[in-house]
Amino acid sequence: MVFKLKAINFETGADKMKESSFDILNKMAAILNENPNMVIEVAGHTDNVGDDQKNLVLSENRAKTVMNYLISKGVNAKQMKAVGYGETQPIADNNIDEGRLANRRVMFTVLEY
Repeated sequence: MVFKLKAINFETGADKMKESSFDILNKMAAILNENPNMVIEVAGHTDNVGDDQKNLVLSENRAKTVMNYLISKGVNAKQMKAVGYGETQPIADNNIDEGRLANRRVMFTVLEY
């Protein structure tokens, strides 16, 4: 199972989450807290604008930011693994604004249930 959450937004070029992200993450925290055997991968992705290595680090930091938020809501850290993929797994065309927006995302993959 893979969940792509469009509602998780960050400051441009930063790993600071916007407040608008908190509602969906609170729901995800509730799901994880209700299912303590569930293990997920928190995957950060970026568009292709900027330096490849910086995008990789940014995606890792964004995934860690999401994971740390979920931990602050009581989720066991052992239920999550944060991974950054940078710009290596686009799901849309990076040559247009809408595509770049779609590629800047955080996805949850259920690894165990």
